[in-house]
Amino acid sequence: MTLITDIAPAASPVSAASLLGRRTPVPDFDFVLFGAAGDLATRKLLPSLLQRDSEGVLPANGRLLCVGR
Repeated sequence: MTLITDIAPAASPVSAASLLGRRTPVPDFDFVLFGAAGDLATRKLLPSLLQRDSEGVLPANGRLLCVGR
């Protein structure tokens, strides 16, 4: 029988805090947003895309197409 005290901890565990600080750039993509004039887009989606762009995560050649009424 193996006791919990017999199990050695991992050499270097990865914490969630260390992963949150890293952003990996993504390849080029096209993003189409339907309903861009809506409340969710203006309060949540577009500000988050702007933040990612200011962090340098979004690709320079990516395109964003917003469609609304």
